[in-house]
Amino acid sequence: MNFEIISTGDEVITGLTVDTNAAWLSTELLSLGIQPRFRSTCGDDPDDICNLIKERSNHADVIFVNGGLGPTTDDNTSASAAKAAGVKLVRHEEWVKKIEAWHAKRNRPVNPVNLKQADLPETAVMIDNPNGTACGFSMKINRALCFFTPGVPHEFKSMYRDFIKPYLIKHCPNLQLTEVKRFFCFGIPESDLQSRMNTLNFPTNIIIGYRASYPIMELKLISHGAQKDEIAEACKKIREQICGVLVCEDNFDCADLIAKKIGTAEVNIFDSMTSGQIALNLSESLNIKKALAVKSPYDPDLEKILDEKDCSYFISLLNQEENKAMRLIFKSKIANITKIFNVALNITIKNKSKDAYTLAALMLILRVLNKEEIPELVIGEISEEK
Repeated sequence: MNFEIISTGDEVITGLTVDTNAAWLSTELLSLGIQPRFRSTCGDDPDDICNLIKERSNHADVIFVNGGLGPTTDDNTSASAAKAAGVKLVRHEEWVKKIEAWHAKRNRPVNPVNLKQADLPETAVMIDNPNGTACGFSMKINRALCFFTPGVPHEFKSMYRDFIKPYLIKHCPNLQLTEVKRFFCFGIPESDLQSRMNTLNFPTNIIIGYRASYPIMELKLISHGAQKDEIAEACKKIREQICGVLVCEDNFDCADLIAKKIGTAEVNIFDSMTSGQIALNLSESLNIKKALAVKSPYDPDLEKILDEKDCSYFISLLNQEENKAMRLIFKSKIANITKIFNVALNITIKNKSKDAYTLAALMLILRVLNKEEIPELVIGEISEEK
């Protein structure tokens, strides 16, 4: 079956509003084994909406149309859907009562403008909206079953979870449980990562995807109906290939992972490398007692402002300006360890230098806490001072 998503609204197509609804829906559908074939966006012009629905409904089996169900003059999706299907737009008295009840509960009079939301295509099947007055609906247009939903995110998500998702599970044949495993890497270009994956063989129901967001490289393992042992074996192969550049799995949150190891112990941070970015990344998860960020060049007297003895953990990021590298010092009074690393990165995007060195520091701290090997980067070098 072919699934598609249509988003409507001038605010979306002009970029004034980021289309988070389509991204969220795509992720939700993927969990059901559904990967949309196309995503389309158009403005509020009723003819554009009508023409787009007519055109895509000749190709798709299921279309999710989001936005344009409000009461104002720029909400034209219901009328456009009726025109695309060649049916009348009629007032549904059942939804008029819903609108009246919604306003009465809040001791507010019904503005006649709101009744526009009860005007639906005559062949529409209403989808309830417990969180607002915009009526969702479904209807057949050409070969496609179309679901129309409001653009307000919490109304849309509730409507999908409570009504549309159960319908899909019940009526769409051959839906397979999809599992997505995510691996977050650092210090390796996308092409090198793919070359490593090309040496591996996976079952046909397991595919590999990539997403580059410098300095992070995300590798996705997407399984459609695969058995648990197949997924486990595939993950094992991947880890063996990327162990030197792997930061974390599933969720990218180094600070939380570090916090699980450190707990509520007090931390002092000195930073002449990332302008305080390292402290900002850790501030919500760790108990930072003192933090000092200074501009390079490094002045050793400034570091002494932070007393290493009045905290359980001490982190120092020093700018080695003469060779454009970072010296990371990580001390743990609790574990009685001191680790010193020299990090030199080959950074191709200059305005991402602080991001890259921050991530390198977090990666190293996490590996020290987990008692893991030093990373083996492709785009730089890390050495440990003994």
